[in-house]
Amino acid sequence: VEAMTMADRIVLMDDGRIRQIGAPMALYRDPDDLMVAGFLGAPSMNMIAGQITDAVFAAGGVHLPADVGGYDGPATLGVRPEGLSLTPVPGGPELAARVSHVEQLGAETILVAASEVSAFPPLRLRLSDGLARPVNGSAITIHINPSAALFFDAAGKRLRRTS
Repeated sequence: VEAMTMADRIVLMDDGRIRQIGAPMALYRDPDDLMVAGFLGAPSMNMIAGQITDAVFAAGGVHLPADVGGYDGPATLGVRPEGLSLTPVPGGPELAARVSHVEQLGAETILVAASEVSAFPPLRLRLSDGLARPVNGSAITIHINPSAALFFDAAGKRLRRTS
């Protein structure tokens, strides 16, 4: 948190190796790998294991366009909590889930929800003020914003969009 709020540039290191250097928000929005993506942000990035085939990411019935330069193989979808919503997003897939935790923070609320797809980890959503506030145990539909989706290859390296 201190680095994100006070620094002009961050050097993110792991096991003595530089992973990425840049402005705090540049690293947050455009991480080079899963380590950087997971390290920055609170709550942390949602990560869903799946497969990219023919420019489509698929996991547990969820399909997202993944035009990432011809990569086919195991992949991880990364999406920040603000990239998920309770309102439909054009072109975005939806996922049935049940709220397991609600954290009211004043102007925003953090939801944790368990997907009906058992292979998915619990998902974290950041809701802005003024949106409906589900309660623990309530059924919700999570919508994934395709423009907020980041993809990583089997080694954890970021796959960049080609279009």
